[in-house]
Amino acid sequence: MPLHLSKLKSLQVLVGAKFLLGGLRMEYLGELHNLYGSLSILELQNVVNRRESLKANIREKNHVEKLSLEWSESAEDNSQTEKRHT
Repeated sequence: MPLHLSKLKSLQVLVGAKFLLGGLRMEYLGELHNLYGSLSILELQNVVNRRESLKANIREKNHVEKLSLEWSESAEDNSQTEKRHT
């Protein structure tokens, strides 16, 4: 996800939305209130603390129909995936 994408506060559709945690922080998702469809959050092992994840306001994304969460213990391990359908 491009760095300044969170400034598009009225963004509704992000085709193939994959939010890679690494250079970006999960809290940037908190600014995207109107997302629809599916959302994938990758590299969850990079979340710094609980406060950062709460700022993402995932529960407030009422129009996200499919949420995919992915993390891995190391680059060599296979990614573990948890999917939740709302």
